[in-house]
Amino acid sequence: MRGLGGLGTGLHVDSLAIAAGALARERARVPVSRIAEELGRSEVITRNHLGGRAEA
Repeated sequence: MRGLGGLGTGLHVDSLAIAAGALARERARVPVSRIAEELGRSEVITRNHLGGRAEA
């Protein structure tokens, strides 16, 4: 993945995947606590992704 942006690119891909998963679940009316559990992230991180406050 170095050709796509250098070191750390994998972190952005992971962050994007978490954000996409969180948004899809939110639209399906899944509670944030369950979204966080299913994605293996804290509720704070999940809320940040849903609120657009994370780098994704």
